[in-house]
Amino acid sequence: MIFQYLYIIKQSFGGSMAISICDVHTNQTGKDTTPYGSVEFPVACYEDDMQILSVPVHWHEEYEFIVATKGLVTVYVNGKHIELNPSEAIFINSGCLHGVKSTVEKVSVLRSLVILPKLIGGTTDSVIYKKLVLPFSSKEAPAYIVLNEGKNWQKKITDHMLSAWAVITEESFDYENEARYQVSKAMRILVEHLSEIDTPTKSNDILLERMKIAISHIEAHYADDISNHDLMELLDCCESVLLRNFKQVVGTSPIQFLMNYRIQKAADMLLTTDLKCCDIAASCGFHDISYFTKIFKRTMGVTPSMYRDT
Repeated sequence: MIFQYLYIIKQSFGGSMAISICDVHTNQTGKDTTPYGSVEFPVACYEDDMQILSVPVHWHEEYEFIVATKGLVTVYVNGKHIELNPSEAIFINSGCLHGVKSTVEKVSVLRSLVILPKLIGGTTDSVIYKKLVLPFSSKEAPAYIVLNEGKNWQKKITDHMLSAWAVITEESFDYENEARYQVSKAMRILVEHLSEIDTPTKSNDILLERMKIAISHIEAHYADDISNHDLMELLDCCESVLLRNFKQVVGTSPIQFLMNYRIQKAADMLLTTDLKCCDIAASCGFHDISYFTKIFKRTMGVTPSMYRDT
């Protein structure tokens, strides 16, 4: 079964696992404030079909592990685009801007785990925290680590993470402890091989901090008229810097990012509400229904009505 974008599997108050809809919510810095899992068990599992919707650029304190299960999955982390073939995976460090590109033409399915570091390490004074979490906390730590089956230690990490994903989604006996064990084993292998990893660090430079602010502003005000000039004033920069920064980190212009975000919101509303297409268009910043239909079809491959009926 394929879940719609961000159908999160999380722990309910009754203790069992349930599927519910969860949007990405960000604060003024662009930080994702979505609660992943529960206070008692801060980990969440996803299975996303990227032919349905993309995962917009965001960041959070949790680690994220993504594995491609079908087709090609395109992930971007701090402006770097990484393509994952089936069985290839990526570990994304805490605090890094990341998202996943949608693809209308090709099959693209992924599974992911979002894990709060304290699930692994407990308190900052614990020896487990110092061994398994602290090495990933510095600015010099890698922003991401690509994992493939060609190297045995990388395959082991993917196997442990997928085992955690499986016991959580299947509600196996004592799945909370088993999941923590599997994730901790994966993190231990990562720590052992940190010296072999040659990828960009998670250093929060001016560019990334600027982009967190801009993206957050767009996500909070996507239904309003937003221009390059508005973002230039927000970031106190010239247009050439604004355009270059967006191209470098997101891969598109600010206006294209805004348009894509509006379409993502509209697509979600088409599947989760009974609102008319014209009302959805207006609530997402489109004042002309024909223009909305044109842009939606160009982005999603079908008209809004056809998308709702699929």
